[in-house]
Amino acid sequence: PAWSPDGSMLAAVGGEDQIKIWSLASGQTLRTLGGDFDHIEYHCLTWLRDGIQIAAGGQDENAQSGVITLWDVPRGQLLRELRGQEGQVNQLALHPGGTLLASASGEGSIWIWDISNSRVTRRMEGQEKPGAVKTIAWSKVSNQAPIEGWPSWSTGVDVTERKQAEVEREQMQE
Repeated sequence: PAWSPDGSMLAAVGGEDQIKIWSLASGQTLRTLGGDFDHIEYHCLTWLRDGIQIAAGGQDENAQSGVITLWDVPRGQLLRELRGQEGQVNQLALHPGGTLLASASGEGSIWIWDISNSRVTRRMEGQEKPGAVKTIAWSKVSNQAPIEGWPSWSTGVDVTERKQAEVEREQMQE
């Protein structure tokens, strides 16, 4: 699920391959997007900064490939589709600047999309560990950026060991 930027709505993907939007104030369903007609199995979503559009990621059940759909929520209109990433899209992360969207796939790739023109600006294939990328996030930690020229990019597959090491280091310093 994802909160709208102003916190007034909650969106989630669910049964029947649909995206549902609820009002926080009333608890009522405001809009249902997608469904059986579009043959897309949704797995994730994120609001765009304008609070009007949603990006939803998943898999085209006919083509067996990843797809991201961009929706105008108030009008209930599909605006466009971003296609080509192998495997289902498991996770989306909108850059704080609002024009870049990172998508992670079940095949282990991360693509960066410029949503202003629907083009892929970078493809990162094959993570160190095989399998699906579970979590992606943008960060302002520039000195730890793993991609040259992308000072605000950060990705994580599994930080359990690192987090444990940080806790142990803090305990030793006390």
